[in-house]
Amino acid sequence: MGGRRTANDDGTLTIEPKPEEGGTLHKLLVVDDEPIVLESIRFIVNRHLPRTFAVEGAFSGSEAIEKAETFKPDLVFMDIRMPGLNGIEAIREIRGLHKDLIFVIITAYDHFNYAKEALQLNVLDYLVKPIRKERVVEVLNKAFGLLEEKLETVRRSAALKEQFAKLSVHLENEFLYSLLLGNQVTSDLDFYEGTFGIELKRGYLILLQLEESPEKSSDPVAFSLRRHALFEAFRFALKSRSACLVGAATLNRMVAFIPAAEGSDEYELRNRAIALAEAVKREVKSAGPLSCLLGIGRAHSLAEFLKGYEEAERAVESGALQGQSGEEIFHISDTFPFVKTYALYSLQKERLLIDRVVLGDSAGVEELYRELFGGQQQGILTSAGYKRRLSELVVVLTRALSYQGISEAEGEAQLLACLENEDWQLVSAAFGGSLLALTKRLKKLQEEKMARASLRMVQYVEKNYASDLKLDDAAQMMNMSYHYFSKFFKQHTGQTFTDYLAGIRVGRAKGLLASPEVSIKEVGCLVGYKDPNYFSKIFKKLTGLTPSEYRGLASGGHDAF
Repeated sequence: MGGRRTANDDGTLTIEPKPEEGGTLHKLLVVDDEPIVLESIRFIVNRHLPRTFAVEGAFSGSEAIEKAETFKPDLVFMDIRMPGLNGIEAIREIRGLHKDLIFVIITAYDHFNYAKEALQLNVLDYLVKPIRKERVVEVLNKAFGLLEEKLETVRRSAALKEQFAKLSVHLENEFLYSLLLGNQVTSDLDFYEGTFGIELKRGYLILLQLEESPEKSSDPVAFSLRRHALFEAFRFALKSRSACLVGAATLNRMVAFIPAAEGSDEYELRNRAIALAEAVKREVKSAGPLSCLLGIGRAHSLAEFLKGYEEAERAVESGALQGQSGEEIFHISDTFPFVKTYALYSLQKERLLIDRVVLGDSAGVEELYRELFGGQQQGILTSAGYKRRLSELVVVLTRALSYQGISEAEGEAQLLACLENEDWQLVSAAFGGSLLALTKRLKKLQEEKMARASLRMVQYVEKNYASDLKLDDAAQMMNMSYHYFSKFFKQHTGQTFTDYLAGIRVGRAKGLLASPEVSIKEVGCLVGYKDPNYFSKIFKKLTGLTPSEYRGLASGGHDAF
């Protein structure tokens, strides 16, 4: 243990460190007010235990306490009888700060009874003055063995932690991808929760999707390295901020499961999820030039894990499709803010086709319809098989249409009527035409919904401007996260929420200032500003005049506008 021991002619042992150990393994602090003791022990160590102990000295109890902090010894030889702070008191002080330190006491023969008190402090051994070389070597060997056992325990513990860390990553992948493949892990849930130290019964998914880069084809090696760095940054950023599970990268995607407590408020959880994604995105950006999108699903039980995954996937794809300039984070409830649930489909292109119908994207519908049901299907499918595929599409499409204001019966009637013809090409053309007509109708319905939402939003602000109105209040009323609402508001009003609210309040204040019976402070309160100074500041910013200046001009008959 720790090196080969060689017997010397005088009966002592010399420890030869293992070749790979190289330098000194441990530190020895010798505390004695006689310098000769330090020099004698240092000589014995260098002679019989070379490169095994680094030796440092202290000449008083108080210096020993200081050296325990600066030198950080593993072993202390302590003289118990010294001027000032004695050895026993020094041991007590040092032991209070460093419980694992090994102590050996040094005492004169006539003070041996006094040393019994030191033995109660759990010291390893004692040396009696005058100190014999053989006895020093014996005690050092004994201490060296204990230190090596401790060191080996630390090494084994570190190795086990490293192995567990590797196993934990493997188990995370196993857990997540079992769920992605539709396998249930209910019977093993206690094992996984105990292993990861987190509850896994419910949660939401964040999906990272790498955007296409020209570097992928021009320099695939560099692209691969940067992709790896981005995925590692994503894993680290999430793990450092949340107790979560992160799966392995698959081509251009990586998925993470963030647990959510049962009964969590959906609105608050959505905002926290977006805030987490924003923090992660900032860190991921610093990892390199590659860009990515993040999609977030709603919280679901493990039984609905696939639903959560498809929501995160749909949030990315639909958010990107809507062309929200500069947006990189999409929550499913913001991507489709006016519906509470979604039809989920297994075939990717079929799902994309339905997404494009729902989003009113006529060009996208035409392109995907050609890919799925174009001329290349003739000769592959019989006429009956072709109609059957279209009938299956009708089932899932009409369900999606019902969430957008078109009843299933109406959608079915319009689409199934196209299947009555026996001619394959006529069926294809008629169905495609009906699909485009529905797409355009949905586009119009969507624009009307947006117009109504915009009107409702403006009316809410105009109705509640005098209260302590905050962006978050209006966002919650609209069932949007504040992140998405602030962008939606500016898109439809041309102003930020704060500026728009200030404009309404100042406009109302102008009318109230015309009445001299109402004080300026009261005017401010009536339009939502409790702080008169802040009211004056905002009023002057928008009008160029203070409220009192405006009132003076208005009462004098001048045009205050």
